[in-house]
Amino acid sequence: MLDRYLLEGLHCANCGEKIRKATEELEGVTSAKLNLARGILTLEGDEQNRTHTLQQLCNSIETGITVKRVGEEDKNKPSLAKEFWWVGLSALLIVAALICCLLKLGFVYTALLTAASLVAVAKPAYMGIKGLLKEHTLDENFLLALAAISTLVIGEYIEAAAVTLLFAVGNIIESKVTSRSRKSLEALSEIRPDTVHTDEGDRPAAQVKEGDIITVHPYERIALDGIIVGGSGQIDASAITGESIPLTAEYGTKVLGGMTAGAGMLRVQVTGDYENSAAARIVKL
Repeated sequence: MLDRYLLEGLHCANCGEKIRKATEELEGVTSAKLNLARGILTLEGDEQNRTHTLQQLCNSIETGITVKRVGEEDKNKPSLAKEFWWVGLSALLIVAALICCLLKLGFVYTALLTAASLVAVAKPAYMGIKGLLKEHTLDENFLLALAAISTLVIGEYIEAAAVTLLFAVGNIIESKVTSRSRKSLEALSEIRPDTVHTDEGDRPAAQVKEGDIITVHPYERIALDGIIVGGSGQIDASAITGESIPLTAEYGTKVLGGMTAGAGMLRVQVTGDYENSAAARIVKL
């Protein structure tokens, strides 16, 4: 059975590969595939909810990753402002420090800039030190923390505050862009259904072989390329061809994965596997 999990906050390809390999070693898991662009980890094995196990596994490899089973995502996801409140606090401290500079309050000016730097660098420093201890690697988080502390030690307070704040703002922009990209990919992937109807019951589309017969219910998307061997009706091919005019489907008509059936039920003989269907090729692009 296929089971999918959303790994929110996963941006590192190296960490993703470590998570995938560690997941394959879990009891009851026969294979694991990771779509880094969408943050989706697909497991094949016995049926059970592994959210808690995967969360612990991810925490041992990389911080900041939240595991959610697809279909059980929390609708009340924290806003970007709540996730990066510390960046706003750091910016306010810098503004307050500049005001103190104008008022010639030198000690308060220095203290506020130091506080702004420490607030902005606290989370990257924690992630950098954890990465150093666990993976024995120096990432950008550790280097930022080292640079910020060194700059404070030599007395360049405004430079320390500016660098840490700009780095934090860059992380916000990266998170926003990544989130939008994933939403676009998720919307695109909807043209490729994950399950199909067969005479033996519903099955994962990836397990259907060439020559098998699938049933497409009215107004459902066709998961695989094939030839109609039963039923007739209209087909919406706009998702594949961009043509808004419906096509007439009857016995012998070739159909592509991603097309949508009309009011009639169709029987389709599969002519290619799931990964090589038209919809799959579009998603890969």
